[in-house]
Parts: sequence; structure tokens; C-alpha cells
Amino acid sequence: MKKQTYTQNNFSASFKKQFLKFFSKIKNGIKLRYKYLIKNYYFRKIINQVIFLYKMVKPKILVVYSFLKKYFNPIIAYVKIHTKIVSVGVIILLLLVLYLLNNKNTYTVYLFYPDKFDPKLKYERREIIKDYKKIERMRNSVEELLLGPISPELENIFPKEAKLLSIRIENNNELFLNFNKNLVMDFEWSEEKGNSRYKLLLSSIVNTICFQFNEISKVRFYIDGKEYRYIGDVGPIDDGMFPDWSILKR
Repeated sequence: MKKQTYTQNNFSASFKKQFLKFFSKIKNGIKLRYKYLIKNYYFRKIINQVIFLYKMVKPKILVVYSFLKKYFNPIIAYVKIHTKIVSVGVIILLLLVLYLLNNKNTYTVYLFYPDKFDPKLKYERREIIKDYKKIERMRNSVEELLLGPISPELENIFPKEAKLLSIRIENNNELFLNFNKNLVMDFEWSEEKGNSRYKLLLSSIVNTICFQFNEISKVRFYIDGKEYRYIGDVGPIDDGMFPDWSILKR
């Protein structure tokens, strides 16, 4: 029995036939799916909405395109002629952007508050808005301290109505702080383990300042413009109060 042989032309014709048959099945399937979608009410509704939106937006797109074409063509032409100048400008702009991104607009301060479960001070780290004047950074630190702690483990020892009225530096190492009377009047005195609440309140301010600003060696307190020798049971402090690092919780 003779073996059936296929020439190259016979093989190509057979492959083409099989491919067309397979393609026809896919085509028929797509047609059926398309007919189903066309009959589907929600599909037709979506298509109509898309067409409607396109008709609304098309004029605006053309306006934007004509505007860009009008103003950007001269720019593109300028860039082609002055490539080097534009390249230098782009590099400078990128460096400026990187500088602004890396240059933080805030700085970190350490604010000292009494621990709720132990009459000692603990610090809380906080980001506040940067100010390039030292005296304003000091003011910002004290005013942020008066707002009270965020951590539930720390106690807000400052009365709500307490305000910093003025601030100044003398002799490069003495800070004068003038508060309103609410700082000490709206205050309940008590003493626990040798540290009174007045001691904790004043040390909270002094330690916060001296910890941030090493050049400040002591703080002098004024209440409504008047300096007192004693505030509560703390004194004499009319010559200034030094930071007490032993009051910090280890």
C-alpha cells in the first residue's frame, strides 16, 4: 500500500483551513457576546452616557488643545534653539525643588511634663513650626509646652488660662519670662515624694528651655510684669531659677 505523501502546498492548505475554522468560531462567539451586550439595557445606558459626556467635553478639549498649541509651540521652538540655557535652567529648578523638599519647615523640641504615676518629669518629643529667630523659637517652645502633653501617661500641669505675655534675653544667658497670673493662681498646691506641684510646674518650664538652648543657664519668672522672690513654696528665685536634672525620671 502506497504511503500517502503531503507536499508543502497540501500542508499549507490544511493549516490554513484549520486556522480559518478556529478564527470563525472566535468571531461567532464575539458576535454573540456583542448581540447580548447590545440587548442589555444597562450596557446601552452606559454607552449613551459615555457618548453624551464625550459630546459635552469635546469642545472644551479642543479649546484646551488650541490654547496649548498656541502658547507651547513658541516655547518648544525656543528650547530647540537654546538647548544649553534651558538645560541649565531645568537643573537649577530641580536642585531648588530638592532643597525645598529636604529643608523641613518644622523642628523637634523636647517638652517636659510630670509623669502621671510618679512626681518626676518626662520629656515628650514634638514637631513645631520653624522660626529662624532664636527668641521666637524659645517663645514657640514655651507656648507649645503650655498646651499640655499628648501622651496619656503625662499630666497637663498648666492651667488652661495660663499665657506667656512676653519674653526677653539678657546677658546672653538669662531668659526672662512674663506670664499672666493664671499660671499660679488657678493652681492647686500639693506635695508628693518631696516634689511639690509648684516645683514640677516651674521645673517643667526651666528644663524645657535649658534643654533646647544650652546657652541659657537660668530662667527668671515674672507674673503680670512683677518678679516674686517665692512662687508657691519654690524660692528664692528672684535671681533666677536653674534647671534641676535630678527631677527627671530615669
